[in-house]
Amino acid sequence: MKPYTVIARRYRPQAFDEVVSQGHVARTLKNAILEGRIGHAYVFAGPRGVGKTSMARIFAKALNCTRGPTELPCQVCEICRAVADGSDPDVIEIDAASNRGINEVRDLREKVLYAPLRARFKIYILDEAHQVTKDAFNALLKTLEEPPPHVKFIFATTEPLKLPDTILSRCQRFDFHRNAAAEIAATLRAVCAKEQVEVSDAVLSEIAAAADGSMRDAQSLLDQLLAFAEGALTTEDVTRLLGTLPRERIAALFQAVAARDSRVVLAQIQAVFDEGRDPEAVCDQAVAFCRDALLVAAAGTDAPGLDLPPDALIPVAEAAKAFPAETLMYFIQLLAECKRRMKEGLAPRLVLEVAVLKMARWEDLASIADLLARLESRVPTGSGTPARSAASPPAQHAPVPPGRPLGPIASAARPWETSRFAAQPPAPPAGPQTPLLFPARQAAGPLSTPGVAPAPASAPSPASLSANTAPAEPAPGPRPETSFPTPVAASPADTAAEAGAVEEPPAPVAPSPDASELRARWPEILDRIRTTNVYASAFLKEASPVSIEGAELTLSFPAGMRFHKSQIEMPKYRKSVEDAASAVLGIPVSLHCTIGSGEAAPGGPSPSAGAPPAPPPADALADPGVRRVIETFDGRVVDVKRTP
Repeated sequence: MKPYTVIARRYRPQAFDEVVSQGHVARTLKNAILEGRIGHAYVFAGPRGVGKTSMARIFAKALNCTRGPTELPCQVCEICRAVADGSDPDVIEIDAASNRGINEVRDLREKVLYAPLRARFKIYILDEAHQVTKDAFNALLKTLEEPPPHVKFIFATTEPLKLPDTILSRCQRFDFHRNAAAEIAATLRAVCAKEQVEVSDAVLSEIAAAADGSMRDAQSLLDQLLAFAEGALTTEDVTRLLGTLPRERIAALFQAVAARDSRVVLAQIQAVFDEGRDPEAVCDQAVAFCRDALLVAAAGTDAPGLDLPPDALIPVAEAAKAFPAETLMYFIQLLAECKRRMKEGLAPRLVLEVAVLKMARWEDLASIADLLARLESRVPTGSGTPARSAASPPAQHAPVPPGRPLGPIASAARPWETSRFAAQPPAPPAGPQTPLLFPARQAAGPLSTPGVAPAPASAPSPASLSANTAPAEPAPGPRPETSFPTPVAASPADTAAEAGAVEEPPAPVAPSPDASELRARWPEILDRIRTTNVYASAFLKEASPVSIEGAELTLSFPAGMRFHKSQIEMPKYRKSVEDAASAVLGIPVSLHCTIGSGEAAPGGPSPSAGAPPAPPPADALADPGVRRVIETFDGRVVDVKRTP
């Protein structure tokens, strides 16, 4: 039986013009030969299967041909035939993956000194050159910079970024392009004609798409299909061999997702595993479908980078109309995460089912604008102001103009609108909040501060969001429907008019707590401070609440705690105390600290009838180790003993 040679080897390019999609490389090398500008080292970089090694062999034939150097090797001389079948002694192909160490490079440095046996040049082709170690490359630097005149180096690599800069700077680099699907299909059609095999254009398109720009992968897949099929090749043969789904099945899956039909979606996944399809390949197909639909949604059916046959473009265009662009982006992220979890060894079926069920609930997703609006209505916008109570209505926003949806927004109640989430106390804000572009108009809150005029209704003040206020009523009348309105600053007259409108009827003033209520709620304030700033809670262990007059909270520190007082007065600690006290007491609070013998804080040491105990030295409390122990165990310094 005669040995069989695969298609990828039988139809390997033998001339510069036969290498598909690499005309820019072929032109440069041919001109270099014609003009005598042949370099001593080259880097051929590009994806797998695009002709890097084939181009290196053709270049070697062009340099060593008996009629050369010539841009058109004769293909008949002994040297050309030997280079073509890989047996020429002067064209040495080295697999860098298995010859990557410094010892192999030292051996190479010795061999380059010898002249070629019969050819004009001794040419070294290093395949997968990026796998050579750094030390080995360093050993090659001097030889590569000043090689003997009869030596040429060609480094072929799929990852040029892994090559040291010192190597790249000594070589001429050529970047090989990925083959277009149409060019791959045309090449395969010519191969099938020579093989006397009839294959439809749909099958060739499927093979070209599966090859992902690699001509060698496409030829290998065609070879495999010719052995697999019985009779004429069909697209079903391609999908079964690859473990993928036909394009119409992928389109049907997304039609079920668009209809939010979880039963049909799960039936599709059941069929994937019943038919033995590859779940990772199906995941890749779904990502590609979303990507194509996203391109159509962004730039139409003639979008750059969209390479689909006409029959496959129809369901993609329908999906682009059914799903907003934000949803398609979410699908891509979800499916990419699904594939990553499959590679980690999780149950592929479970991961894929969860992903497609999430996709089938795509209308439950809220748009970014809606989420920001809801967060703005829940999170305090000023220092020391608690979040709006759960009874307050959500902020109202300008309607979305027709034909320009911001994203899928479900009409049902969101989880964050339930009382279980809204009733929890809000966390203090991390910093100044960015106001909404289109804030909802609200009535002024019932709290006001002495000497401060009420804020306009168009920009609710922090005091209007207090937890002790009555529910705010939205302003009557719908907002005008405008596309992308630009916020305009109100004139002084308008501001005064709005302020006057808010004053009638006047908002009730929340009463300030007395000293007894302050002491009773002081432990709660300390607990809240501890959750946000443990350092501030440690410095407040010996502090006592004295009084609260208006918006000023007075704390008293013992005479020996001046360091603690100075720390609490620092902005980063003062803000934590003011925010916590405001949230617990329900009114804006500003902090004032004094030194005296005030009443001890609840949970702290009770003052004795006589003189208070001597406080520990300040240098002991300033020690980082002591402070770390106090904060870790929530303790206090009782006594200090110094060792000699």
